[in-house]
Amino acid sequence: MTKHDDGRKFYIQRHASGFVGDSPLWWKEGGHGYTTQLDDAQVWTEEDAMALLMEDQGEKFTAWPKPHVEAAVVEIVDYHLLHIDRAVSYLDAKVAAEKKRREAESDNTRKS
Repeated sequence: MTKHDDGRKFYIQRHASGFVGDSPLWWKEGGHGYTTQLDDAQVWTEEDAMALLMEDQGEKFTAWPKPHVEAAVVEIVDYHLLHIDRAVSYLDAKVAAEKKRREAESDNTRKS
């Protein structure tokens, strides 16, 4: 697909349920609800997007050009996918080992 062809493709955003945090909700592939993930979002042809908007009369949906949306993608970390036990346990073990090493070093210095 050429850049010219991409310019004629669209993502559809619903106004009423429009966002999760700062992320727009896009019409999900196959009409199965809405998603913030572009990989799961339906890509609309210009003809299909126009038909939806004509039927909708601009009340519920906005058609966004695919290149414009994809240029706004940023990489983020989803906090809900982080597991605190993994971060803390790793550092706790490293910190405990370092403290033990320093205590032993301090004991050796006092004995000298």
